[in-house]
Amino acid sequence: MAKIELMDFIGMKRSIESGMNRSAGFYSLFARLLGMGFIERSIHQCLVGRKAQKLEVLGPGDGLGLSDAIQNFEEVRLIDLSQKMLEKAREKLEHSDIEYVLGDEGDLSLGGLVFVPFVLNMYSEEGQSALLKRISALMDQGQELLILDFNPEQKSSPFQAYLWILYKGFRLITGIPVGKLNNYHLQAMRYFEVLEERNFAKACLSARLYRKVN
Repeated sequence: MAKIELMDFIGMKRSIESGMNRSAGFYSLFARLLGMGFIERSIHQCLVGRKAQKLEVLGPGDGLGLSDAIQNFEEVRLIDLSQKMLEKAREKLEHSDIEYVLGDEGDLSLGGLVFVPFVLNMYSEEGQSALLKRISALMDQGQELLILDFNPEQKSSPFQAYLWILYKGFRLITGIPVGKLNNYHLQAMRYFEVLEERNFAKACLSARLYRKVN
């Protein structure tokens, strides 16, 4: 796999930032229209019952699915490229100790659980590798990373048709050039070992808990 150029990686981030800022005002409506309630439920199910003092969410968007699940954590940091999405999350979430950070993976701190929900599908294969490499470099040995996203190993025709419609709509409202769903799990295995695997929504969504090993 060819390495991604730094400017290309930055360009992807700027596209995501611009697109999410542009769509923040009606993103929740878009989610409801496309029947994305199962995504909200999967975010909740991924986090509820987990025990860690600190949770850092990279790409929380408008806080979809986080409201109840984050109550288990003493400290919560939400890190997002989009200022407007963070503002929406602030309006939606109730927690005694949430830090809202306008930034990217470079703003991760050591310790705690790092949660990346529905972010990697917006990057190219090379972009996924670069993002995961940067996340790994900022984590402690043994620190855990939880990735939840569309399942790149689900090849059923109904899922592929739904994903095509979803991506078409997402591109329309955000301008973010999402397309092929690359297998981010293969990229993650270069930097982490798998501790736990779960699927949701008839295996259309995939959650894997990783631990940094090198």
